[in-house]
Amino acid sequence: MGDVPIPKRYLAAMDLRAWFERQNIAPATVLPSERQLAERLGVGRSAVRSALELLAAEAREHASLLERRYAALPGCMEKLSPADLSIIVEHYYHGLSWESIARSLGRTASSVRHSVCRIRRELKRCIDQAVGAEEEAGS
Repeated sequence: MGDVPIPKRYLAAMDLRAWFERQNIAPATVLPSERQLAERLGVGRSAVRSALELLAAEAREHASLLERRYAALPGCMEKLSPADLSIIVEHYYHGLSWESIARSLGRTASSVRHSVCRIRRELKRCIDQAVGAEEEAGS
């Protein structure tokens, strides 16, 4: 069995994604023209156009997932204990260091850091479950 050829638009999309990352291309950055991108990638302008459409579709899908995850966060934060919620609010919303939080709680900075890591894992699990349940309900 021979290798299945990969369509040029997919190869161009992979090349563009890699180039965006190497160049630190930020959202809303004006890109070079299709002609310039085609020359840089060694493909035709239609392959560049298709690749850009593929990347845009991926970005929309990723943005939608991030929006669903962000929407689940408040409900997950409500499930935290008051002590855990306080640590998260102090660190992420008020910008306090672990050392500062530790002093106010009479704990070590290391124990606060470990608590933050544990709480983040709990929040991630909760958010993953909420988004998964939402996707199952939508199916």
